[in-house]
Amino acid sequence: MAHAPGPQDAGWHDPTGFERVLAETVSWCAGRASLGDPAGSLRTPALRPSNLNVIPNEHGHHEYRWGTDSENARVVRSVVRRRRELLRRYGGCPWDGNHPLGGGRLLVFDPGRSDYCAVSGPESRFVIDWLDAPPWDAWLLWVSEKATPLDDAVAETRRLYVQAYGAGRPPWNPPERVSCLLSWVPAVFLELVEAAIDLNPTECLFWATDYRQQHYNTRLFRWLDAAGLLTAG
Repeated sequence: MAHAPGPQDAGWHDPTGFERVLAETVSWCAGRASLGDPAGSLRTPALRPSNLNVIPNEHGHHEYRWGTDSENARVVRSVVRRRRELLRRYGGCPWDGNHPLGGGRLLVFDPGRSDYCAVSGPESRFVIDWLDAPPWDAWLLWVSEKATPLDDAVAETRRLYVQAYGAGRPPWNPPERVSCLLSWVPAVFLELVEAAIDLNPTECLFWATDYRQQHYNTRLFRWLDAAGLLTAG
């Protein structure tokens, strides 16, 4: 049987590999992120992801063709590879500050939870686009993993579910597996992205620090937590 690409193929299980990608992302984005151009400063045309439609939809928005986990992982790896090539070409060097996050934070985006209501874009001055996606210059990896829900978090979500929809519906159950795009948000954009997170109705965007409450208690997020990569620095 052919090997099916999984989260191990993204390289995150290798601390050196993940930290290299993070360092390259910080190095590339930190000097480019600009409040003068929040929508475009981290969307370099040369890094445009291959799953982003060239022709806009009827609302004038360019949609992503999110596919299988292996397809999405290949798209993100391609962005990472081309960013690395551009860093070499322009003489970029890995981030060498006192904290690997360079003052920024890790952001989770789950396209499967988005309802594409287009509220996060204006709220973030389009750091987050019309369809809830973060800027591709800052993409790190695509992950699909088994989740181990925590009892307290599940109980709280079930309570909120009943409060919102009543007790007549079948009980809410946590996901057995989660898939998401992990990206980095530079310090200059933190408040804008926070505003988008607060307004988004489906919680398809959230800070990686909230992985337990969001039922993303997976191997990756536990590793990030233990490595100190969930604390803004």
